[in-house]
Formats: sequence, structure tokens, C-alpha cells
Amino acid sequence: MNGSGWIGLFLFIFALALSASAAENLTAHFIDVSQGDSILLQFNEKSLLIDGGPPEMGPRLEEYLREQNVSHLDLLILTHPHDDHIGGLIAVLADLPVKQAMDNGENDSSLIYKRFRAFMEKKNISYAPAYAGQEIDLDPALKIEVLWPPQGGLSGGVKLSRHAAMKNPWESIVVRALSGDMNQNSLVLRLTYDRISLLFMADADTVVEKSLVSSGINLSSQILKVGHHGGTSASSPEFLEKVRPAVSVISVGEGNYYGYPTERTLSNLEAAGSSIYRTDTCGDIIITTDGLSYSLSSEKNC
Repeated sequence: MNGSGWIGLFLFIFALALSASAAENLTAHFIDVSQGDSILLQFNEKSLLIDGGPPEMGPRLEEYLREQNVSHLDLLILTHPHDDHIGGLIAVLADLPVKQAMDNGENDSSLIYKRFRAFMEKKNISYAPAYAGQEIDLDPALKIEVLWPPQGGLSGGVKLSRHAAMKNPWESIVVRALSGDMNQNSLVLRLTYDRISLLFMADADTVVEKSLVSSGINLSSQILKVGHHGGTSASSPEFLEKVRPAVSVISVGEGNYYGYPTERTLSNLEAAGSSIYRTDTCGDIIITTDGLSYSLSSEKNC
């Protein structure tokens, strides 16, 4: 083989190596959907979308998915049916093929949630609620644990089912909370890829945090999606001590009415030694990991 042939062979092998390496990377997109949550996870040509921001962000979310070459969703997860989490999903469901959908099992009576469930039937999307103790099967290389809520949700006092307790060491914990608080029924997920873990807290608050800490379940995660948009009702020091996040991502709208993130939450995260990134100041935040290390980039300098 002449010199040019060897060079061509080398370039071909190098290109294959790059392609394989890219396929083995897990990419988490914390999408700027103003005052709301939306997270796209991509791995091994599979796409998972967690929440969709408020209704007016539907077109923006669809545009972002197109930019990431997402032609379908392998899994769509709704953490809880508040407008700032479910709203943008309606546009996505209308225009994009979805193989499977999951939520927290809270059969909400709102019109927007009824539309969400109507799409499951209309498009024959496989649907199932998710509960603590389950593991979500997206790819063999990824471990996606459902940490919350317990089966049946929070309705004054709920004990974990025997089935869930077999996988989680907190069968004896009884949760006491206000009935009907959708934030406290938020799906909490922990994704682990080799040595890197990401913890997605949705809008879960300190009541949920205390229960997770008391359960003794492993919460340690390098990446934390901060609960409830950085509000005071989440991110307690005791919880952060168990998570020990190196990076904390806050999904929040610029100049929002609630004043999120609060100084108390920011102080707690700083005291925990975590770097803080916010969608209101950073725009879209992208974290890429090969399972051993990770890198972070953002739409804006922040």
C-alpha cells in the first residue's frame, strides 16, 4: 500500500473511532424554557425528554429538538402535571413520534393533562406511571432509578408498597404531607453512567428531601438539577450533604415573579462547594460525559 493509501486508512479508522466515541457519550441538555423545566438526554442514538416547560415554550422546544437532530423520542417523562412542566410537551406530542411515555401516576383533572393522556391513546404511545423502586430501561449502559414518589403518591400518609420496598431500603418510612401537593409528588430520577451520576429533583421540596435522606438510599451525584427552580422550599443543607454535587443546574426564568433562585438556596449550594449554572443567565446548558469525566458548555457566557 502506498503512502496515500495508508493515510486514507488511518483517516477512516480515526473517523470510526470518533463516531464510536460520540455514540458512547451521554449528553444532558438543560433547555432554557424560561420559568419551567425541560431536559433532553441523548445516548447511543436514543433520546429521552424530561418535561417540556410552559405552553408558550412548545415551539422553542421543538426547534431545539430539531437542532439536536431528534426525529423521535424513545421516552418522554412528565415529572408532574404543573403547566411549567407539561405545557410544552403538548406541541412535542402533536408533531414528534414518541415510543413510550411515563409520569408520576397523578391522574390530574386539568384540561392540559387530559390532552396529554389523550395523545397516548390517539398515537398508541405506550404509557405507564413510575414509582419509587423501579428502574427505567432505556439502554443497558445507563441505570435510571426512580427514587420518588412512593406508589400511591402523597395523600396524608403513604407507606411504600412491598414491591417497591424490595428494591429500596425504606419500607418503614411513612411520609406525612399535605394532600394534593403536586410538587411533593414529583418524579425524582437518578441516572448513572459508569462513574457519573445525575440527580433530577423536578419540583420536589424539603419534605421529599428528608424522606430520601432518611431512606439511606444513595443520592451521591456529580450533577444536580436543583429542585423547584431554586426556591427556598428545596436544597436543604442536610440533603446537599448527601448529594455532594460538583455542579448544580437551576432551570429558571429571567426576572420571574417568584424571585427564584432565592439567596438562601444559592448560599446552601455555595456552602456545599457546588458550581452553579442557571438557565436565566447561561441559556441552554449542556453537560457531556463519557462515564468517567464530564464537560459543560452553555449558550451564554455566565
